[in-house]
Amino acid sequence: MEEQDKDTSYAQNTNYTCGPATVRYCLARHGIKKTEEEITKACGATAEHGVDPIGLVRYVKKLD
Repeated sequence: MEEQDKDTSYAQNTNYTCGPATVRYCLARHGIKKTEEEITKACGATAEHGVDPIGLVRYVKKLD
């Protein structure tokens, strides 16, 4: 990974996608490019209920 990529930051796109935004950042640090929207959808996050942390864990485990 190039040095400049390590310092890239990502702002969350909504007020309920902090979890998916964090996962996106962590994956990017390891060279895995995913969008916040893709992660949000896969985890079942909604504006009404936010995101279930277990959904985030399941998403990351499926990447393995």
